[in-house]
Amino acid sequence: MALRCVRALVDFHLMAQYHSHTQQTLEYLERYLADFHSTKEVFQEFRASKKTVQQTTQAIQQLRAEQQHATQASQATPTKRRRQAVQDREEASQLRDESLRDNSHFNFPKIHLRTHYGVHIERFGGLPAYSTEVGRGLSSSNQAFSSQSAASKGLAHSAEVPRRRLSGELFRNKVTTVADLQQELDLDWLAEGMARHWRENSHTRTRFIATVCETLCFPVEVFQQLELPLPVFQKADEWTLHPIRSTGGRQFRNQQSREDWAWIRTGDESNYVILAGHLPGRIKALFKVRVPGWADAERL
Repeated sequence: MALRCVRALVDFHLMAQYHSHTQQTLEYLERYLADFHSTKEVFQEFRASKKTVQQTTQAIQQLRAEQQHATQASQATPTKRRRQAVQDREEASQLRDESLRDNSHFNFPKIHLRTHYGVHIERFGGLPAYSTEVGRGLSSSNQAFSSQSAASKGLAHSAEVPRRRLSGELFRNKVTTVADLQQELDLDWLAEGMARHWRENSHTRTRFIATVCETLCFPVEVFQQLELPLPVFQKADEWTLHPIRSTGGRQFRNQQSREDWAWIRTGDESNYVILAGHLPGRIKALFKVRVPGWADAERL
């Protein structure tokens, strides 16, 4: 159901970006939105507010205190205590799920706004001609900043595909080899996986074979962000730079560490039906490794 929900929302947004519409495309738009609303409950527990999470935590703590008091007051045998402990954990888990589900919602402006897309398109035309941002006027001083504004939003106007770019170096002078990186991030499989990758994927470079011990000694540079160029929908000469972040266990903007999700190619296009050989996975590290004999660094 989760994939169906995400697919409906993506299809809705792609359809909404059309520059011109027919009655049929508007029907598609409404159908995709209806599919999203019929399946969105699968993500409802993640829509909990901070207040809801705090209330849920307090309710669980109170329940566990009552359970502990009841256990201490009982004269049950060790076997019955173990069975009761399992039931108590299930009860706490059920309370958490019910509290998050009952007190979470999708009632916020950005979701509600989508219900008006079809009517507005019929009255005013395609949505790409409009913006939800507050305009800053048409004065010459504001127009002078238009190119800087596009750059700040990660937009690039070019017929050529912009290059991928790594930024935000991590572990400077602390992690210098694959062995250091493997130990720092507790990735025991890293060197073996790299050696297998080079052995099995020879379509980009000449076949390269390295043992795990050799791979452990290769120098690396670790980064926290990779900017990937993605084409803007229905605009052949415009690209958007999408950031993917992996902070190596460090906090990101005074919050928890980042390990972004990405689609990882794990087979050919005939695998996994509509996913075309891709599966979702977390980015554990972004780094460049320098292999002896190669002029350029290999980005992994």
